[in-house]
Amino acid sequence: MLKVLAWQVTSDRGAVDIGKNYKYLFHYLPAEKEKEFSALLDLSSFDKITQSLFSTMKGFDREAQILAQKMGFTYDKEVAEKMIAYAKEKLSNH
Repeated sequence: MLKVLAWQVTSDRGAVDIGKNYKYLFHYLPAEKEKEFSALLDLSSFDKITQSLFSTMKGFDREAQILAQKMGFTYDKEVAEKMIAYAKEKLSNH
């Protein structure tokens, strides 16, 4: 997800310093993106980890679609949907 966000920033702004390990990435993004990303970091329980996984997958899907459209690439939404369905299936009995 960080890589996709970094690509979005450079697509919009050109070459920028996002820092080592994306340290400055959120300086170039709206505050709600940082808030959304920070919410993914609560891994204090199995339920929180599961919630983070699905939120990350959905967020990646959304951001990758936006980036693909900006850059003129094809994005295979069906593959993303299959990955989310697979994860739901595997985690449904936990």
